[in-house]
Amino acid sequence: MNDSALPSATFGPYRALRVIGRGGAGVVVEAVHTRTGRRVAIKTLAGAHAEQPVIVARFEREARIIAHLEHPHVVAAHEVGVEAGRPYLVMEMLDGETLAMRLARSVRLDLQEIAAVFLPVCTAIAAAHRAGIIHRDLKPSNVMLARGSEGIVPKVLDFGLSKIAGSPESDLSQGTGVLGTMRYLAPETACSGVVGTPCDLYALGLMLFECAAGRGPFGSTGFSVVQAHLTDRPLPALRSIAPELPAAFEEVVLCALRRDPRARFPTAVALARALLPFAHPATREVWAHALAVTEGPARGSSPPPPPLKKRRYGAAIFSRSF
Repeated sequence: MNDSALPSATFGPYRALRVIGRGGAGVVVEAVHTRTGRRVAIKTLAGAHAEQPVIVARFEREARIIAHLEHPHVVAAHEVGVEAGRPYLVMEMLDGETLAMRLARSVRLDLQEIAAVFLPVCTAIAAAHRAGIIHRDLKPSNVMLARGSEGIVPKVLDFGLSKIAGSPESDLSQGTGVLGTMRYLAPETACSGVVGTPCDLYALGLMLFECAAGRGPFGSTGFSVVQAHLTDRPLPALRSIAPELPAAFEEVVLCALRRDPRARFPTAVALARALLPFAHPATREVWAHALAVTEGPARGSSPPPPPLKKRRYGAAIFSRSF
């Protein structure tokens, strides 16, 4: 495998096969366990990013968060280690496509497919919020539509920019400005840098709008979204773009996109319940029962994720099984 971003083709007992994704600071490879043959995805830091303490700290925090959540609709983590001075995170290997890829193929989704994607995504975000974790970078490319034995299984990816509610983060954001993808920033974040659980709900609302209308409410660039927030530009009517959509669905999206964070849905579970009427009857029945037992303590009431327990094997550091 020829890739200058990787220190070697091995990560502990795993042998890298090919690069399957890249981000601003990291690279994801498909790898195989040399003894068991298990296929996994390994995320590591690329190039000089592995030498920057703030980026390394964010990477390690992401590993803690994913391990702590253990949710069926959050990508699962297996272990974390260090190879040639470079930290890496071993995750389940997912076959499928991201929601962004799905939208690129068809531009718009019908309401039943939207509900089938966002009901599980909302429960994943609700679990994160109950654990005191704000994702902060929800967008279609961070939702994987994984192929499973019983169909498509949506999974939330990339907690690299997430925030632990109530924790000081000046040491992890120095010199970076507002974290997140500009196109999916909430008004309070774009204008004042405020980050809370309502920011994730606003991002979900933007994604719902995009899936139903084929484009975002403020255009396709991050600058246009931030400019709209800064100038208090009114939200365009969803049904002016897609008039065939029911008014009730537009009301759900508009509630998630209210400018005042306090006026949005109180929780991700409340948003999921509002989406139930638009699901396929079989999907609706399953999720109506699931949502009845999903809502937990108030937002941010759970303690932050515990530190990873590590043990040493030679030069590498590996966590215990999560």
